[in-house]
Amino acid sequence: MTFSLLLIDELLGYANKISKYLKSLNKEGLQLDAAIAKFEAMLTRALEASNRSKSSDFTSLLHAKDFRRDESYLAFRNFMEACMHRNNETVANAGGTICRIIRGHGWSLHAGGRKNQSAKMASLSKELNSEANQALIEAAGGKDWYAEMLTNNAAYESLTIGFSLLANKKRSHCYLKGRISKLYLIKIF
Repeated sequence: MTFSLLLIDELLGYANKISKYLKSLNKEGLQLDAAIAKFEAMLTRALEASNRSKSSDFTSLLHAKDFRRDESYLAFRNFMEACMHRNNETVANAGGTICRIIRGHGWSLHAGGRKNQSAKMASLSKELNSEANQALIEAAGGKDWYAEMLTNNAAYESLTIGFSLLANKKRSHCYLKGRISKLYLIKIF
């Protein structure tokens, strides 16, 4: 049988049959126990990796944090836009200036990809953190809205940074991620 033509699931299924057959053999007098145990351990790891669930708790947590980040950005942006329509000239001018800054970084930055949004949020918050812009935000009454946006963005970023560090650690310690490579299958057999 040509193993290179088999799909990974078929190959692992075939290896599982071999493992069951080896367990049923009378190995008395043969020194195969260590080799069979090693084969079974590697096969178990390969089967676990190939049958992993596509969803995880992290994915739902990531979506929730991203949703909160988007909502707080929209709340701040819409608040500043509403300030532009106020009768108070100071508030209207402050809202207009902040809205121009937001437009410069992308009015709909929440609709882009997560990495793109993270980059744009970082540059937006950097510009809005200047003393002059902080004074404008305070004049418009948006200090709490802005703080909430920064808090939700920081919560999302800390989650993604923590996951990236964990993923790198797992890769460096040879944990399996995603599909099993042919190289790994060669190590099994």
